[in-house]
Amino acid sequence: MSTINNNYVKQQAKKIAEKLDAHDGKDGLIKAETWKEYAVNKWGGKDNVKDCISVFNAINSIKYYIKKEVNNTNQSASKIGDKWYSDILNLENNNSKTNAELAAEKEKQLIPLIEHTDALYVNNTNEVIACKTENIKNYTAGDIAPQQEKIVSDMYEKWSGIFKNSPLDKDFFDKLYNVIKELNCEIKDSDYNPAYYESKTEQTMDEVIAILAGESKLNPKSKNGQYRGLFQLAAPGLKDLKKWAAKNKDFFGMKNIKDININEFAMLSGAEQLDYLVAYIGKAKEYSRIQKNASITPGQLWAMIKYPFKGQQNSSITAQKSKAIKKVFINSQVQQGSLT
Repeated sequence: MSTINNNYVKQQAKKIAEKLDAHDGKDGLIKAETWKEYAVNKWGGKDNVKDCISVFNAINSIKYYIKKEVNNTNQSASKIGDKWYSDILNLENNNSKTNAELAAEKEKQLIPLIEHTDALYVNNTNEVIACKTENIKNYTAGDIAPQQEKIVSDMYEKWSGIFKNSPLDKDFFDKLYNVIKELNCEIKDSDYNPAYYESKTEQTMDEVIAILAGESKLNPKSKNGQYRGLFQLAAPGLKDLKKWAAKNKDFFGMKNIKDININEFAMLSGAEQLDYLVAYIGKAKEYSRIQKNASITPGQLWAMIKYPFKGQQNSSITAQKSKAIKKVFINSQVQQGSLT
């Protein structure tokens, strides 16, 4: 039996998946017909993709198929990966569609995309998911839904692999992505690190997760003295956020805020606690004299979690918490950026 180099197989799978993605549109998604042509008909995979499969999930599947083929044939992963990659190139060479036809198809896809763009930014999580699954063929490269799917999947795989006892599932990370948008939280241009991240959005989410990891090790039932939950909320903060939620009922998730005590809060799921985080930061922005819809950095977010009156961008607490975010990655031995 051939020895399998997992890192090499991962690179082979990534190369193949990205080529399949480029073949049918380069939008972060591989159409079902393209996937069936290779993964099912040529590589022996399961025919269970209805509309499309994300590049992230495709990489994991191709890794499995390559390893399976190595064990079945005793060929090297390199030989198998190169063969499968060549198969894709051969299909492209035989493709009968002209550039003009491909351009026309792209133009058709742009029309429904315009109709859905606003909904993707302002609607709730369930509606975003519906767009991703039911209208996925309408998305083009750079659109928010494929980007969200990839970032959410990457962050879930990475952080759940480090904090193995965390009960947070992929749906939590999907909601967190939207919560970050609602909080208008984003890193500054000067802090963006393209060596690790494909976008500022990806880096922002990674840093916000690091904040929650630093507070509770991603455990919504975490308890430390009077503090509870994912972001270590105390009774006075809960009282404040409930008042803010009552005055801002139309804001994201505020209808989900209940009249509960701090112990009951600690019994909520991680996803449910995120609504309370939104209200808590809403009130903290008032204390810090920051406008409700003003942009904040992850450092400011953590500063306000700890000290609601100290969330200004130039405060010493914000500077301390910005450095503390970096320490979470180091102390928890978490790689910055995605694993792929």
